[in-house]
Amino acid sequence: MSSYSGGVKRRLDIALNMMVNPKILFLDEPTTFLDIAHQLDIMHLLVRLNKQQGVTIVMVLHDLNHAAMFSDNIVAISNGTKYCEGSPEQVIIPEVLRNVFNVEAITVKHPVLRTSLCLPYDLCKKVSGEQKNQSFHKGGSFDET
Repeated sequence: MSSYSGGVKRRLDIALNMMVNPKILFLDEPTTFLDIAHQLDIMHLLVRLNKQQGVTIVMVLHDLNHAAMFSDNIVAISNGTKYCEGSPEQVIIPEVLRNVFNVEAITVKHPVLRTSLCLPYDLCKKVSGEQKNQSFHKGGSFDET
């Protein structure tokens, strides 16, 4: 199996797991280290398994836009504790992105899928329990506001 690409290996891993007809499939970062075509291929495969075979898919994703595009329910975890749970539209919002991921971001609707996507543009900085905006300049310096 060492001569197969990362995408083929992931598909084989999923196929091996499906041989026992699971009701739930647990995955940890199933698209890590894959190119975008293989990422989409794996995500669409998981959607098909869920819709056509009724397999519940529980996965850890750090790509928030993939989570928003392919998940029915998202749980945001901060410091090992559930911060919030809900649909992508309920979870992928600026307040959650700021409080859980420490980033400033806007959300937009995907023009085709109509789900929320996040566009992070800056880091947040917490000082003395207060959250302050931190602006990054191309020269490598930060200004706090």
